[in-house]
Amino acid sequence: MKKNKKDVEFGKTRSYGRGSFTRDPRNNNWIYKKVIDGKRISRSAKSQNECIRKMKAAEQEMLTKKILGKVDDNDVMDQILQDSISIWLYDVKRPTIKKSSYFDTLDTAYRNQLMDSELGRTKLKDITPHKIQIYLNGVCEQLSESTANKSHAVLSQYTKYVRGLGHNVTWMDTVVKPKKVHTVDEKRHGEMVLSDDQINLLAQELEKPYERGKEGYRYGYMLMFLTWAFLRIGEARALRWEDVDFSTGRITINKNLSEVRKRDSSGRVCGGTEQMTVLPKSSSGNRSFILSDKALECLRKHKELYSGKFIGNNDYIFCTEKGKPVGQAHLNRTLKKALDRIGIDMPMSLHDLRHTGISYWLRHGKNIKRISRVAGHSDVSITMRIYYNLLPDELDNVFD
Repeated sequence: MKKNKKDVEFGKTRSYGRGSFTRDPRNNNWIYKKVIDGKRISRSAKSQNECIRKMKAAEQEMLTKKILGKVDDNDVMDQILQDSISIWLYDVKRPTIKKSSYFDTLDTAYRNQLMDSELGRTKLKDITPHKIQIYLNGVCEQLSESTANKSHAVLSQYTKYVRGLGHNVTWMDTVVKPKKVHTVDEKRHGEMVLSDDQINLLAQELEKPYERGKEGYRYGYMLMFLTWAFLRIGEARALRWEDVDFSTGRITINKNLSEVRKRDSSGRVCGGTEQMTVLPKSSSGNRSFILSDKALECLRKHKELYSGKFIGNNDYIFCTEKGKPVGQAHLNRTLKKALDRIGIDMPMSLHDLRHTGISYWLRHGKNIKRISRVAGHSDVSITMRIYYNLLPDELDNVFD
């Protein structure tokens, strides 16, 4: 019996939950069987992917009925927002998305911003677009534009869920994502970057080798590599020696190492984090290019420090003494210590090293389209929007 290509490929991964696929001898359709809340459910279709779509819909329907069993449909609008979002987030939303840092983002926005806020303590029937807009504006002003956008995402998805329960709510229809107004002295996104002189100072500091009892850095060359290659931190942490060809200087980026919170069976945080290797979020994240001489030199020197240890093809390039990928928290502490020692008073993050590297090459006249592709941006307009202030001033000779 010949299987179509899509079924064969999908059968290798089986990425959606537990369960089993069999063939229906009557019509040759696929049958997908899975246990949900103690009940054995089966769905039939011509392809495995269609079976999965039907199974997800069945699971969503069962979860919704489970929620409505907790609260009578007529009383949903009498619920407190934060209580209702908690039920939706952990009982409905979490089982429908794969394990990733995205759920951490939603959960953090709920627990840190919405929970115990004035809006969170409001009954659903008393919520208005104006109240949500005031709440989001406050988050943006007191925290950041990015944090407000995450709260906006939670509220938007939750609103769709309430509509699915049959309530014609229009809370988010007129709500807009707030924009933070920056003062002259504040740094905008993409402007938290180092000058050429500051980069040189940082490089001199981070090149001090690590020795017990002395001031030095185990991952100094990694931080400078982040600057010159301007990779995302997850991309750099996922790198293995097999991803770099030192003879040609070519590097291949095809994965991302993400830290996600450990959770119990109900989805609640239970302490600590775990590592997850995932594919890039978009096709532009998959890329291969020739490293600059500066970036390649950082890798060579880093390799010399670990000569004879953890340099097999499948070993992580940037790892601990036990061969595990180095943690982001440790790298952040290393960066802060180095900046303090050279007297640079800037609250830089690891991602700001990426901004610094891109800004450096643009300041030195490198082609923005090529820089954009190396950076993994999906479109050059993204690069131009963030770094427009660093492009050559085309207004000087506009009438020549």
